[in-house]
Amino acid sequence: MNTVHVTDSLAGLVEATLRSGFRLLRFPAELEARFERDTGPARSRSLLVWMIAGMVIYSGFLLSDLLLMPDAFAIALLMRLGLVGPVALAFLVIIARKPPPFVREGSQVLLSALAAAALPVIAASSTDPLSAVAHHGQVLFVIYITMIQRVRFWYALAGVLIMQLIYLVTLAGADGVFRAQISYLMVFAGVATFAVVAAYNLEHEARLTYLMRLRETLRSSELEHISRQDPLTGLGNRRALDDRFAEQAASCKWGDAQQLALLIVDIDHFKAYNDTLGHQAGDVCLKRVAGVIASELRGGSDTAYRFGGEEFLVVLADTERRQALRIAERMRAAIETAAIPHPAILGNGVVTASFGVAATVFNERSDPADLIAMADAALYAAKRDGRNRVWPRPATAASITKRVPGLAVRAS
Repeated sequence: MNTVHVTDSLAGLVEATLRSGFRLLRFPAELEARFERDTGPARSRSLLVWMIAGMVIYSGFLLSDLLLMPDAFAIALLMRLGLVGPVALAFLVIIARKPPPFVREGSQVLLSALAAAALPVIAASSTDPLSAVAHHGQVLFVIYITMIQRVRFWYALAGVLIMQLIYLVTLAGADGVFRAQISYLMVFAGVATFAVVAAYNLEHEARLTYLMRLRETLRSSELEHISRQDPLTGLGNRRALDDRFAEQAASCKWGDAQQLALLIVDIDHFKAYNDTLGHQAGDVCLKRVAGVIASELRGGSDTAYRFGGEEFLVVLADTERRQALRIAERMRAAIETAAIPHPAILGNGVVTASFGVAATVFNERSDPADLIAMADAALYAAKRDGRNRVWPRPATAASITKRVPGLAVRAS
């Protein structure tokens, strides 16, 4: 598919998504895949940093365990470093491999839920009266996954609900005044609600920012493409040609030469065509010939440009002269076969073109002007030899030198 069409399609998809508001925090499949491809690696790196920081802080709470519940310190060591620690290390390895979103985000929810569940287990192992307050630390994990790690909203919502359930079960099994437990539960529920809303807003803002940046990137890309495109024919312009040669030179290491061929194409008797039919018809003719040339390109390595007036230039990478001559002959025949009427040529003449071909061993020290000059000289030789031919003559010269009936141009 044409790159321009792909860009236009994507730009339309971005605009439609922006208008929809993506309230469920999900893009269309194509855009969602691009979003993950563009942001996933950075997301994984961020999670790695905050996982390490989180585990350091989580392990640091061993000091609190020692002060509040000295009789359960061994259990605290076992839960924090013997259970949660190895699981965290395993998830670190998984995240470092940049897994799919459901693995990346889901692992954070599971790890935080496990770390939160460890707190009531530690508290239940102690007989110290102060152990009753240890479970309140579970609220930190709600804040951690929603505002620090910024786990994607739907995963964050699931994680917060799991932690709310853990907290509810913890309160139900703990000794204490019922009114106080209700108050604790309401505070936890309030924090959880605010955190979930924050998680939604953070992801919505992140997605909106991504779409806005992507839209600007696509617009810049479109403008960049337009600045390198001939507006009439859609082929590359001189600026694009200069860039093509610069890219070719950059792709060559010092002394690492590549075969490069050049075709210069000139429409025969184009002035007479314009004089007879007018410039608007001439523009249509230019577009049709440009379309024929473009249709004969072999792929991404071949590029065509409008070189000025009725001239076109074709760059053929990794192509020797013999192969370039065959390609030029194919293009010449295709233009003639298109049978674009040329009323200025007697005998039901059609539009034809002459081709100058040059090839060289190109490296970063080569001057493109030399190659262009060689092809230009060959073009003039083709015109002197009668037009509608390729020069230098390919091996099949007999078929090339066959003249079009009535090639003589009418007197103006």
